[in-house]
Amino acid sequence: MLLIISFNIDNYLYDRIQDFRNPYLDYVMEGFSFVGSRNAGLIFCSLTLFGDNYMRDTGKGMFSSIIISQGITTLLKLIVNRERPDGKTDRLNSSFPSGHSSGIFGVSYILSHRYPETTIYVYSLATLVSFSRVYLGRHYPSDVIAGAIIGLFSGYITEKLFKGENYGHRKDKK
Repeated sequence: MLLIISFNIDNYLYDRIQDFRNPYLDYVMEGFSFVGSRNAGLIFCSLTLFGDNYMRDTGKGMFSSIIISQGITTLLKLIVNRERPDGKTDRLNSSFPSGHSSGIFGVSYILSHRYPETTIYVYSLATLVSFSRVYLGRHYPSDVIAGAIIGLFSGYITEKLFKGENYGHRKDKK
């Protein structure tokens, strides 16, 4: 019964979001969707190599969080195999959960813990990326919510894994 109710809520929310579609917003949402892509994540992590030790450690944490989140996401995609809203059913690229959401929320977790002053910005961006996936018809709302939870969990696990290591400390912190 709970599954049927959640399915109906998912479809209702998806349909309401689709009501907002317009060509200009489509273009903006494609940009947000790219920011959450695997390629953008790898580029962003690579840029941290040019920073100080603290920034390089942050990049290591972001990359590790992406690996963990994408591993969990891929496993769940294979198990659940949910059809995408557009009807596509490629098992490795199925709808549930959202890889964009899991990746960007994992990165956001790391960034917000390493650079607390960025918290509102990184989580706002992660939310926009996740919303873009529903807006563009690639996911249902529950897909991106599950992805966000996986990403936050992956960021948390990454922080715990690196806690015992020399995971760098900011020079401005006492």
